[in-house]
Order: sequence, then C-alpha cells, then structure tokens
Amino acid sequence: MVIILNGVGRSGKGTVYNFMNEIISGIQYSWIDFARNMMRESGIPVDKKTPEIRKCLADVGMALEGLDIPYRDCVNIISNVSRGCINDIHNVYLDCREPRNIDRIKEYCKTANIKCVTIYVKRNNIKCPDNFADKAAEQTDYFYDYTIYNNGTLEELTRKCVDICREI
Repeated sequence: MVIILNGVGRSGKGTVYNFMNEIISGIQYSWIDFARNMMRESGIPVDKKTPEIRKCLADVGMALEGLDIPYRDCVNIISNVSRGCINDIHNVYLDCREPRNIDRIKEYCKTANIKCVTIYVKRNNIKCPDNFADKAAEQTDYFYDYTIYNNGTLEELTRKCVDICREI
C-alpha cells in the first residue's frame, strides 16, 4: 500500500507517519529524496531545512523533474517495497507536495494494482515556506481521501491516526 502524505512544512507529516507506522509499518520516502540524497553526497547540509535549503531542494527537484527522475525514483521504491524487496516491508509512506505528482503516483498504483491512500495534514497558524513546492502543498481544492487537522494535543492526533489506520 502507498500512503501519500501532504501538508506544508511543520504541519506534522512526520509525526503522523510515526503514529501510523506503529500500526501499519512502512518506509518513509519523499518525492524530493533523490535530490536530497544527491545534495547531501555533495556536502550540502540538507537536513538543516532553512528557507534557503528548502528553496534549493525545490529548485533542484524541479530541474530533475525535467528528466522525470523523481517520479521514476518513487515508482522504483514503491515497486520494490510492494514486492517486499526492502526489509520485507510492503508499505510506503510517500511525502509528495504537488497535486499533479500525487495524481501520477495514484495512477501508477492503480495500474500496478497497489492500494493508494492520500492524506493531507493541516495545521493552523503555520507560515508556508516561500518556494513553489511548499506553496503547492497549500492548494485547498485538491481532493484527499483523508484530512487530518493537527491543531490539538498529541493524544488527539494519535487518535485520528489510529482511526485512519483502522479504516484503510
């Protein structure tokens, strides 16, 4: 199964993954991981998530999209995981920001007969980082299977994650 997580930076996607992963184990991967790994290997401190690093990641990711590399990378991960080729795990939690890319992954999953669920994590009062990828995550007209409003306590967020896991 593929669980696509979306939401602006600091909305709680990583926390949602951690809670859901306790029930539905899977690997966490991101549309931008290929670019992140490439930059990390070049000595760029990509884990610092400053506005400059976030913008650079978005720009490099966009350049790689010209060759369809992020999509092919994600499909490769999904394919390998769905076959149990990575530590006998069969689920992928995929961070994917842009609706057009979410649609492409959903279409791949449909043709590969892999269940795909989309979840949007929304948290009020978060300033969206100033880059096109993060701004794409703010689109409110995209239909997600589930929306998690992360404005309460960790206990409330845990309960929401458990409820979704039971449904899917």
